[in-house]
Amino acid sequence: MSKTICIINQKGGVGKTTTSVNVAGILASIGFRVLLIDSDPQSNATTYYDMYDAKLPGIYDVMLRGLPVNSSVRKTSVEGLDLLPATFEFRKADGALSLINMSKEFVLSEALTPVKSTYDYIIIDCPPDDDNVTTNDLVASDYILLPTIPDDFAFESIRCMSELLTKVRKTSNPALKNLGVLITIDENTVVKKAYKAELQKGKPFPCMEAVIHKNTKLQEAINAHIPINLYDVGCTGSKDYNQLVDELLIKTNRTSSVD
Repeated sequence: MSKTICIINQKGGVGKTTTSVNVAGILASIGFRVLLIDSDPQSNATTYYDMYDAKLPGIYDVMLRGLPVNSSVRKTSVEGLDLLPATFEFRKADGALSLINMSKEFVLSEALTPVKSTYDYIIIDCPPDDDNVTTNDLVASDYILLPTIPDDFAFESIRCMSELLTKVRKTSNPALKNLGVLITIDENTVVKKAYKAELQKGKPFPCMEAVIHKNTKLQEAINAHIPINLYDVGCTGSKDYNQLVDELLIKTNRTSSVD
């Protein structure tokens, strides 16, 4: 049975997509079967792997046209990694979901049920919104991971996520677990160190031990359309994301691809 991790923050520009595509890529590279879901109309995870094509089916077709997931996923250039892509059409999804009278928050969860045994991990790249799409992502997930830049805005976004998580647990997904805050785009400055120290106090959410430092190689990997571990295995970005994956394996009670 797969473990589903929702990469989420209601603030944009904090490294959600970078984290999603690299975690998914590294997991696949070490032998796990992985499905990466692009749940953002901006389609950045889809574009990252150079797979944007508005003529092919994607997450909108799965959630709102009833197309099976298996007929919509596409293989990426990374062995073991499949993608359920998004296109700009997905921007209509929130409005379309609002017209569903019953169980609209369970649409994605129900669509994923037939492929749960196919994958070890499902990684969802979430949009920076609090809407019907985001609720579906959270209801379909076992865990959330909250990428956060260490700055003054971080604490407000964490507060908002705490409220949203509480709401979803009460109404739709009581088993949803919080893996913690992931500090991203970290820099060795006095200001960043101060904010990082506050985040690492773990209130209200725990903080991951792994930290993603600002690294130009991560941007270069985007341009190359491959995960950082395949672009430059020895760079800081690769080491940071490999450390994160190691930590995620422990926190999701899985230590190897054969578990």
